[in-house]
Amino acid sequence: MRRSAFLIGGLILLCLTFTLYKLYYISPVAEVKPEIENHLDTQFSDQFDITKIEKDYSLDLFHEPVGYKMWLRDKSGFEFGPIFMQFNEVQSHWIPYKGTDIEKDYQKSKYNK
Repeated sequence: MRRSAFLIGGLILLCLTFTLYKLYYISPVAEVKPEIENHLDTQFSDQFDITKIEKDYSLDLFHEPVGYKMWLRDKSGFEFGPIFMQFNEVQSHWIPYKGTDIEKDYQKSKYNK
């Protein structure tokens, strides 16, 4: 009886640890920066470079990481941001979130310069 309770407790602890890991783990910035740059290069024909990138966290109670916040620079040196990107595992590519539209944000920032 005692042994089965110990096993069940261990399984519950293992499941809880795995759940927390999946909830709070996000790849390090140094690992994803080249992937995002590659995505931006293919999407925008080498128009933008990432000048600063950091993890972006949810504003809710649990404050889990949800993506990356970055600032971009065009080839003329104009810098704008923040731009929010996250990896969509279903579509297997990087997508903007939080209402980010890179081209519109770029044009709006250039206009308001």
